[in-house]
Amino acid sequence: MKLLALLVLVIAAPVLAQPVADHPARLILLGAIGQNYLIRMELALTDGEIKGRYHYERVGVVRPGSNSINLTGRIEPSGEVVLAEFAEEPGRVAPVRTGEFTGRLTRRVLDGESIVQISGAWTRSRDGRRLPFTLEQVRSAPGGLRLTTREELEESRELNYSLRRHLPVLGSGDSAFNRHLATIVTPLVDQFRRDVTELRRTAQDRPDQLPASSLDIDHQIVAATPELLSILLTVYTYSGGAHPNSQSLALTWDLRRNAMVELADLFLPGSSYGRIISEYCRRELRRLDLGNPEWFARGTSFSQENYQRWNPTRAGLRITFDTYQVAAYAQGSFEVTVPWSLLRPLLRPGYFPAPARPEVSGR
Repeated sequence: MKLLALLVLVIAAPVLAQPVADHPARLILLGAIGQNYLIRMELALTDGEIKGRYHYERVGVVRPGSNSINLTGRIEPSGEVVLAEFAEEPGRVAPVRTGEFTGRLTRRVLDGESIVQISGAWTRSRDGRRLPFTLEQVRSAPGGLRLTTREELEESRELNYSLRRHLPVLGSGDSAFNRHLATIVTPLVDQFRRDVTELRRTAQDRPDQLPASSLDIDHQIVAATPELLSILLTVYTYSGGAHPNSQSLALTWDLRRNAMVELADLFLPGSSYGRIISEYCRRELRRLDLGNPEWFARGTSFSQENYQRWNPTRAGLRITFDTYQVAAYAQGSFEVTVPWSLLRPLLRPGYFPAPARPEVSGR
């Protein structure tokens, strides 16, 4: 399988580039501000109004969600787009306007698939600095298979629970990817149902004290190219305890072999990729002073269990560390993106995910 263009934003000569009137209600876009700053943007469109967020794709460590910047704006029938960005700042009660995207939404055809693009200029509020930006929709038919989502909501008054599943569907319902995803999700749902049934049994003499329970399974599409689909599942469970439990589950699917991609598949046999990845993650996480060195060392040592939550991004290989893995629950979870430049000498030929832009740390 060729992954030379893994997550590289494709900038080819457009086949079609006309203003878009029938734009989709939800968009995931990848692109860049200027020559150096990779961004990922998620937008929801309702009657010409736009709300969403974006973040910079950078190497190093971040707390999930901490680097998101909120967006609000509008799209005109002509395709003109205006998006104002707002960020939280210390000491400020309300979010501060930090910049604005102004551009045009168009559509082009790529490999028979209609792709939305937005391009124009980004302006920084504090000094008026302007940089060009280009965004392109994450493919909705990776590998020629239609990618959709399905949401299911199940509730029970008797057992006092709610169960929500918001999952990707690739191609037909019985595709190999969908069957594999079911082997991950179904056990979680079955265990949740067993747990709430047991709660009901133990509370049979006092049903009014049965705690509310919930299970929410959602996903983020990290990559969707002709070669692969990579997703991160987020699972939140609550059964009346002090706090909800959360976990992440990653899945990267080879669309040409129609099979899972394991982390070892990316690297040369016998290479020291595990040591290099774990050393980089330890170095980044140490900057946060998480305490309990034994806990930290155990959670960052290289093993299949510790490094099973990985996804390829344009900036590098992203590793997710769930709550309790490297520190106490109150510290939360973390993401560490290992730069491709560090891993490139160890990559197996044909699995070369080249970065789309130089790796930078700030705007």
